[in-house]
Amino acid sequence: MFEGFSGYQHIYVLEEERAVVCMACAVPCSLQGKEGIYLYGVATKKSHRGKGLMSALLEYAEQEEKRKGAEFSVLIPQTPDLFAFYRRLGYETRFYRHAFSVESVPAAAETLSASPVTAGGLASLRRANASRPFVQLNPKASQAVAEDLTLLKAECFATGRGYAVARKEKKQVFIEELFAQSPQAAAELVRGICGVYGCQQAKGYCGGGLFQTEQTMDFGMIKFLSKPFPMHGAYMALMLN
Repeated sequence: MFEGFSGYQHIYVLEEERAVVCMACAVPCSLQGKEGIYLYGVATKKSHRGKGLMSALLEYAEQEEKRKGAEFSVLIPQTPDLFAFYRRLGYETRFYRHAFSVESVPAAAETLSASPVTAGGLASLRRANASRPFVQLNPKASQAVAEDLTLLKAECFATGRGYAVARKEKKQVFIEELFAQSPQAAAELVRGICGVYGCQQAKGYCGGGLFQTEQTMDFGMIKFLSKPFPMHGAYMALMLN
């Protein structure tokens, strides 16, 4: 499965008696015009944890990817306690998620258009609406993300002032990603989506600064493999997670 995202040359494993005990996949990605990797599928067999195997494997993988041209490595810790582990390896928290939950009166939105989630369509919406640089996966990985969102029955909704990737979850709208030019534009977008799905409550994630109920959470980490570069509030989400 992982070779489809990155190619075999970006998959790293440690074996013991011909059995894989530790692995990591370095998915090529970009940020601010720089080439880098997104570490995915990072795992160690339970019986082999606490022995420093993952630390050694990631150090080797990072050096190999740096040799191939990568200037940074990003990842999303699977659990909160792993932030401390990755900090010891030189990673720093620089990506955040902004969660929100609102009651919304459904409304018809004449300018609201819905479309299937595609890798190219999502990238275009981000370029047009995101007010910050974002981590962009390689085409195969981006397509895998779009396919997963489609399986979840998510759709892209766009107006002239923003967009959202949303789906109906029981009796409420769940928004995977939302960017808008202003809080008012975000509220109108949410009302329109609630109108489409016939819901009165919406929750999910946005680019930040759009809802009074937002809760900011640590999300992603970065390690510079060469000279650090300005990130200017860079954004990372919908990353095979």
